[in-house]
Amino acid sequence: MTDTAAAETAPPAAAAQVKTPKKKKAALRKGSGGPKLGELILKTVAECSVRSGMSLQAIKKALRVKGVDVEKGKFQIKQSIKRLVTKDFLVQTKGTGASGTFKIAKQEKKGNVVKKITPAPICFC
Repeated sequence: MTDTAAAETAPPAAAAQVKTPKKKKAALRKGSGGPKLGELILKTVAECSVRSGMSLQAIKKALRVKGVDVEKGKFQIKQSIKRLVTKDFLVQTKGTGASGTFKIAKQEKKGNVVKKITPAPICFC
């Protein structure tokens, strides 16, 4: 009977040595390496041959063909279009906000204006 008494005391000692699992650090997210959404939108609008521009639905359809998950990223698409309009990369021809039609903005050429400086006349009077 002394053997059973020793066996009963052994399991609680083993239970006291339970190790707590260590927390793992979160892995850093890396980008996909492909072009960003704003660049894709600019390319699709630039490829458009319609004179009045592309509508939001047409942009989404073209992005879907290029492999972008439109249903998952519809908010990002709207925000990218708004950001491109405020940065003057796109011009909104119809509508308000992110709805309507958009086309590429014409970039004004900033020529190098060289001012010729004439020296002031020196007078030794």
